[in-house]
Amino acid sequence: MLVLAALAVLTALSAAWTIGEPADALRWGAVGAGYAGIALTGYAVARRGGGAAVALLLVGLAVATGLIGLLAAAIQEQPFAERIGGAWRPGGPFEYPPALGALQLAALPLGLRWMAAAGGKHATGALTVAIAAAVVALISSRAILALGALLLVAVAVWPQRTVGCARPMALAAIALILSAGGAADAVAGSYAEPYISTSDLPRILGLALLLPATVGLWIVLRSCFDDAGEVRSKRRARALALALIPLFCSLTAAATTADGGEGVEPDSGVTHGRIDIWGDAISTAFHGPPEGAGARTFAIASQTYQDPPRTRFAHNLVLEDWVELGYAGLLLSLLLIGIAAALIARSRRTPAAWLLAPGAAAYLVASLIDWPWQVPASAAVFAFILGALAADPVPLRPPLTTKTP
Repeated sequence: MLVLAALAVLTALSAAWTIGEPADALRWGAVGAGYAGIALTGYAVARRGGGAAVALLLVGLAVATGLIGLLAAAIQEQPFAERIGGAWRPGGPFEYPPALGALQLAALPLGLRWMAAAGGKHATGALTVAIAAAVVALISSRAILALGALLLVAVAVWPQRTVGCARPMALAAIALILSAGGAADAVAGSYAEPYISTSDLPRILGLALLLPATVGLWIVLRSCFDDAGEVRSKRRARALALALIPLFCSLTAAATTADGGEGVEPDSGVTHGRIDIWGDAISTAFHGPPEGAGARTFAIASQTYQDPPRTRFAHNLVLEDWVELGYAGLLLSLLLIGIAAALIARSRRTPAAWLLAPGAAAYLVASLIDWPWQVPASAAVFAFILGALAADPVPLRPPLTTKTP
């Protein structure tokens, strides 16, 4: 919180030397102060209700924004969806797909734990997970997909520590996630011709049916397992069929969906041009004034070093702060990244290790390869999670017992 407040002060002070508009620096300094305040709110919520209360808020945000993004992708309308790489990607109220994807990953841990729980929660968990899987599949960001894959690997390797069930049910939940993602891609992830409007009804109906179908499938599949997550006797064949047949069909449909057309879409390579952008940012900062060019001036300060088409952001929080806020901004942003990584590592023996750390890691990685920090609503979620992780951890230890004489 202190580092966020220091960054906010430095940002506002840069109005005195900015090469851009002083009002932009002052306004962005106020936004930075808001991040510090939201981190304090996350701290207070975690202290009062624990990591579960914070995770519950994340699920609510993810479901609401995910539904908005899915609808926008279905009707192919901006600004809540964007046509990127020939397909429409949901961005939701963030108006930036990777920011929406990071929030969906932050909601997955609690959704998966609900799926494994007995009682009515497993249906709610299935709906949460279905929305997240559909959004992440349609966004198709390599970084978000890789982080999501790592999360699912953790579920498969440590099912008890993550979702609280035996491995068979955990693997069934993973199959359901992949099935929902593949089906969403088949329904609404195909190539969209530029400037050509197509019927929205098939996509709307397809995504609308996908969500209850996923919930219904999980209710039936969940009945094949006992409360501990082991397959019930005489239901192994049914469980395998319910898990593998939808998985095979959805992935096959997604694989056969056209992802290209007659036109040639721009291709920025495997790294999406990040290496070049980062090199331009380093050159700008190295040759710039030690105090920086001023907040929100990366596009102006780096125009000499960027080749067309130029980008507004450095796609890396540290490098952008170095360009705009100088060496003081570089040190503060490095400190912020280091603290975030330390908080994630510290949580490994607490309930937050599963409920909050994956979301924090997703936002941390995104801030180093994209620009969700420049989307106030997205960065506010990151600050909220970091504040919650900063609360005193509750170790996962057995209760102490006293011996009676």
